[in-house]
Amino acid sequence: MFDLFRSRAKAVRIFLGAILLLVAAAMVITLIPGFGGADFGANAQTLGEVAGEPITIAQVRETVQQLAKQGRVMSPSEMSSLYPVAFQTLVQERALLYEAKKLGFDVSDQELALMIRQMPTFSPGGQFIGLEQYRMLLEQNGTNPAQFEANVRKQLITNRLSAIVARSVVVSAADIDAALHERNDKVALEYAYIEPEKLLSQVTPTEEQVKHFYSQVGNKTRVPERRDFDVVRVSLERAMEGFRVSPEEIQAFYNANMDQWSVESQLDLQHILFTTEGKTPEQKAAALKKADEVLAKLKAGGDFAKLAAEYSEDQSNKDKGGELGVVVRGQTVPAFEKAAFALQPGQISDVVETEYGYHIIKCKTRQEARVKPLAEVREQIASSLAQQKAADLVQSTAERLHDAVQANPSQLAEIVAKEPLAQISSFKDIAPNMSAGNIAGNTPLMQEVSTAPEGDVTNVADVGGGAMAFAVIRKFEPSREATFEEARGRVEEALRNQMAGALAEKKLTEAKEAVDSGASMKTVAQHAGLTYGTAAPFTRITAAEGIGNAGEVYKAFDVKVGDTLPPFRSASRMYLVRVTSRTDANLAELAPEREELRKQLSAVKSQERVELYISGIQERLQKEGKIKIDTQRLTTLMQAGTGGGL
Repeated sequence: MFDLFRSRAKAVRIFLGAILLLVAAAMVITLIPGFGGADFGANAQTLGEVAGEPITIAQVRETVQQLAKQGRVMSPSEMSSLYPVAFQTLVQERALLYEAKKLGFDVSDQELALMIRQMPTFSPGGQFIGLEQYRMLLEQNGTNPAQFEANVRKQLITNRLSAIVARSVVVSAADIDAALHERNDKVALEYAYIEPEKLLSQVTPTEEQVKHFYSQVGNKTRVPERRDFDVVRVSLERAMEGFRVSPEEIQAFYNANMDQWSVESQLDLQHILFTTEGKTPEQKAAALKKADEVLAKLKAGGDFAKLAAEYSEDQSNKDKGGELGVVVRGQTVPAFEKAAFALQPGQISDVVETEYGYHIIKCKTRQEARVKPLAEVREQIASSLAQQKAADLVQSTAERLHDAVQANPSQLAEIVAKEPLAQISSFKDIAPNMSAGNIAGNTPLMQEVSTAPEGDVTNVADVGGGAMAFAVIRKFEPSREATFEEARGRVEEALRNQMAGALAEKKLTEAKEAVDSGASMKTVAQHAGLTYGTAAPFTRITAAEGIGNAGEVYKAFDVKVGDTLPPFRSASRMYLVRVTSRTDANLAELAPEREELRKQLSAVKSQERVELYISGIQERLQKEGKIKIDTQRLTTLMQAGTGGGL
């Protein structure tokens, strides 16, 4: 509960892309934070352009990272599948923005300012934080007002066009009827299944069959592209060893940064809360009466922690005696802050009203504002200065070595040997998205290595632990079709799986013929060595018990009771299914659901309409030659993400 009446300072630390998502919240398509904003430099590798606006490799990689942040933690191979999505997203964003501007959509400076001032991060408690704080906040998150405001403006413009397109959607009564049937019609099943994997022992392909299968598989069996390269790493630990910070430097830093050593007034508080949010005037009056009664008990010597546990409605801390911990100014709503900071240690406030309810506050301890003396922060300053100096040295050393190696790649060993902070590590046969030593495959350095040609020297990149590194590509082997001997193991395994699947399908087909002739599914299953089961009634949008949500199972809604479906696979099993009962939805009984369903269908159809509209824009711009794609470079980037294999 306390988090509800703290200010939103914590949200400030969230990456500002989340703020941009707030701008686009009304849209029915997803826009990636910061699209079209970052300038990746004139030398950035361009994958394509939309109406003159470039799409670079760096932008695609940044978009992949943003997409990945929206879900669970992903493996490098899973992240690689996001590259086509990221590129297409950037193309569509630029296409939609181009169309919006062409149609005259725009956002005035006043509208832009109003939108930004309405963002909770910049206006906690409804009060704008001020231009200087706004600028500092953006800079702390790696951007600036011009870039951030340009991104917000773009999203507002596309938002307006998308909203107009979405409003053209109409949901008919027939659409609602169909959706009600989809959600409420039910069928029940009986089934028999077999696991093809358990039949592997019964299949042994001949040499001729394996070779024939290999010839059919063809380029599906590939050896992924590989690179040999050297990584030049400049170590922060080595740089730190040589640094000593003088007392004069420490004193100068202390004097120049006095604001850093200021400690605000701090209170260690407890409170008891009687909530009033969403309550009627009568209920609020009752809450105030209860607060007054509890305050009287406290003044009579009652134990604050026990009374908080008994009466407080702040579920986050009532069992802890109402403990709020340390609070500083600006961290709570104004009324709470004013009352709390008027207290001395041991004092209890009168009943305090805030937008959350009635509070009784106790001050446990109080620490007045002060400035930390130099003696208290000396070690902290020394460590910080040494690390900053070392980091600057690492950066400059890495860049100096990079420039020297780029000018004379053949002299790599000699150049690095003269630098005590650097070392060379060599790697061989590294495929895209593979790690190189302790450098993960999804780091910026390895992502650049994955697309770099032979002889290239990559950019300097942070590889963790404060170290900076770059790579020199010594050898590149393109992806190629595997030889028979290289692919034999995978080919034979795939063929055996195929043969086992065919054998399983044969068994189920024979079982189907018997069931269709009138035999009991359960009896047939027992005789054929199949596993028998039943699925309770389910709808088109729920899973079938024991089978799951395989698409084929929903064909049961298209046949009559008593019919069997052709054998199909779901996960590791193959099924034979027979419909045992069917219940159609009673639309009259479901009438109360129609309005809510209409809203849901409208949202879905709106998104589909916008997606179709954007696709139409993209197709038209392609025909007009306004979308240009470097197919070779894009293919290289995609292959770097997907690798190869059967």
